[in-house]
Amino acid sequence: MSVNYQILCYFMLGVLCNATIRGIIYFNKTPKFPPVIMTAPNAVNVSRPFPNPRILCYVNTIPATYLTKAQHVNRTWARRCTKVLFFSSKAEDTIPVINLNLTKPESRMHLWSKMRKIVRYVYQYRNDYDYFYKADDDTYLFAENLADELSRRNPDKPFMMGHRFRRFQKEGYFSGGAGYVLSRGALKLLVERAIDKHPACPKYDEDKEDVKICKKLCIPSRVAPVSSLVSSITSLGAI
Repeated sequence: MSVNYQILCYFMLGVLCNATIRGIIYFNKTPKFPPVIMTAPNAVNVSRPFPNPRILCYVNTIPATYLTKAQHVNRTWARRCTKVLFFSSKAEDTIPVINLNLTKPESRMHLWSKMRKIVRYVYQYRNDYDYFYKADDDTYLFAENLADELSRRNPDKPFMMGHRFRRFQKEGYFSGGAGYVLSRGALKLLVERAIDKHPACPKYDEDKEDVKICKKLCIPSRVAPVSSLVSSITSLGAI
């Protein structure tokens, strides 16, 4: 190795050591600042007068999709409900399916008949839970977000919550595919005064259970000013 090459190597090593030492000295002399916590300029402290709402999730399913859909619901988002029940026409060991003993085929054309049975079954839990969320076995729910929203509301006040459509009736209805929530107060009115009791609540067998359950006088409703996704049930108490 030539003398000139050795001198160059020693020079580069000295430059590197000098830069490292200067960096350490600069870092130690740099003033330390406490961490900054950023808050929104118009942040609002939202009141949650009803914390930790108890939510019973009830899922409409069929035997053909127990293993392809319902089982995965049971293993994922349903675990974050306070309680979950699946409803169909056949028991299943791997998921908590309630056998409704249906006398008609499990098809869309008989969905309203099936849903009336489901709602009457869920009614027995009215005093054990605050809210009742209806879903299908291809629905996905962020249960934590729903619980947070419901913690601001009184479960004994009759209301529904969901995604509103207006396709089949001008009053609108909440999509069954996305799922909808019945408060405890709404469930009581629905079973005690509407389903199979009030003449305006359909008894005939048909599809579109979400339209039927929101049908005027079955669930008489109006859009509440607090949210476009909430309907307050206002008329059943006078029936």
